[in-house]
Amino acid sequence: WLVVYYLNGNASADETFRVYVDQNTDVDATGETSSSTVIPSGAPVHGNPMTVSQVGALTMSVGTNDPGAENINGNAKNVTMLQLNLSASSVEDIEVTGITLTPTGSGLLRNEIDDPEIRIYNDVNNNGVYESSVDELITTAAYNGATWVVPTATTVSMSRTIYAGTSENWLIVNSFTGGDVDNYLELGILQNSDISGTGVSSSQSVSVTGASIDGGRKTVVSGTTPGTL
Repeated sequence: WLVVYYLNGNASADETFRVYVDQNTDVDATGETSSSTVIPSGAPVHGNPMTVSQVGALTMSVGTNDPGAENINGNAKNVTMLQLNLSASSVEDIEVTGITLTPTGSGLLRNEIDDPEIRIYNDVNNNGVYESSVDELITTAAYNGATWVVPTATTVSMSRTIYAGTSENWLIVNSFTGGDVDNYLELGILQNSDISGTGVSSSQSVSVTGASIDGGRKTVVSGTTPGTL
């Protein structure tokens, strides 16, 4: 049997409650055949304490070490398209479950981006630069859109917990295999609903603020053949 409560919305954060059967005589039972009183055993039976919690919030911003607009060559590797700062409020841990990235550009096509096309890392030392020996891979994904066009808006699914009262800087990284002079690509998060998250304690969708976010235009200046020094 399930004992279910429906709260009316007037409870305050950190209030607690539970339901329990304190003693055997709290259950009334009668034998179907004997018509005699049946005294059950097993009390006390306690339900788990339930705590009313507030729902957390998530704030996004461009990281302080986002490289911004840059000139690249046509086969540039490990380009930080965006350093994204995500900060969880102090109420509860937040599980980030999805992020929609919107590329805009000209000439840099999906088939000129290395696979995996999207790589998202935790920027462990917060310097805005991908370092294979330092940064932690969160997830990878492929862009939407045909291979012969500029990538289109893409939602990346994930499960990443940001602990209450803390923040993380994420790097969204692309590597390129082709591109002509003046081709460019930039990556953004256009609206707050482009990030989805759930409060770990409340199990509710969290409020997200801070959009819109733009990592800066990456412009090809030397084609696919790098210069020499």
